[in-house]
Amino acid sequence: MIPVRDIIKPGHEEVVANEAMPISKDPVKKGNLRIKFDVVFPAKLSAEQKDGLRRVLGGGDA
Repeated sequence: MIPVRDIIKPGHEEVVANEAMPISKDPVKKGNLRIKFDVVFPAKLSAEQKDGLRRVLGGGDA
């Protein structure tokens, strides 16, 4: 599990220290794991999906 505390946007990148591949010259140490988020938003939402999002996100009458 990797805790993500930031708002994720397309192209967002998280770096987790010492969680990647071992360093070749010093196999006891590990490199930093870089995670890039590829967020894809839907082109359309049905009325039911929009209502569900409003409920989950606490939106009003938008």
